Amino acid sequence: MEITRLTDKIKVYRSQVDYNKQQLLSELNLNIEINKNSKHISYEFAPGVQSYLVINSPNIDNLHKDVVNKIKQISETEQNSPYILESWVFISKSDNVHTSYHNHELNNFKPMIPTLKNEWAFAYYVQMPDILKQDEGRIFFKAEDSLSEISILPQEGDLIIFPASLLHKPGLNPNSTIDRVVVAGSFRFLSLREKYVKVEKTLF
Repeated sequence: MEITRLTDKIKVYRSQVDYNKQQLLSELNLNIEINKNSKHISYEFAPGVQSYLVINSPNIDNLHKDVVNKIKQISETEQNSPYILESWVFISKSDNVHTSYHNHELNNFKPMIPTLKNEWAFAYYVQMPDILKQDEGRIFFKAEDSLSEISILPQEGDLIIFPASLLHKPGLNPNSTIDRVVVAGSFRFLSLREKYVKVEKTLF
C-alpha cells in the first residue's frame, strides 16, 4: 500500500482494487435511479451527482469488503470488530463548477445512527476523466492549520483511504468528455464493551 504523508502524523493510503468497470458503472447508475433521494443539482457544498448506496450487488458488496479489510490492515484491528460503514456514489461531470474543502467526520446519510465521529474516509475511483489539464481531476488534502497541503492524481481502480477528519476536495474536470465516477464513504469501528447511547432517566 502506497503511503503519502501530509504531516508526521497524517497519512493518506493508496492501493489498487480491480473490478469490472462497466458492470460497476451500470450498478451505480441503477442505484441513482432507484434511490429517490439521489441529488442531481450541484451546489457549493454538495457538488455533482450524489446518491447514497441503497442497492447491493456482488461488485458493490466485494468493494465494501475490500475497503473494510484495507482499513483493518491500516488500523491493525481485530478482524471480528463491528463497524459502521456508509457509502455513496459521486459523479463529477464536465459542467460541474463546485468543489470545496470538507471532511467526513460525522455520518451524513443515516439519521437513525447516533452522532458518532468517523475514523476513516475512502474514495474508490471507478472512472477517471479522459482529458485533464494542470491540476484538474486531482484530490487535494490539507491540514487544519492550512500550512500543509498535498494533491494526488488518482488512477482508475485506486482506493484512497484517509482520516475522516482530514480536509479534502476533488479537483474539477471541465475538459473531460467522460464523467469522474467515485464510490466514497466513511467508516468507524465499534466496541461491544462501550455504550454509545445514553439511556434517559424516567420517573419509574
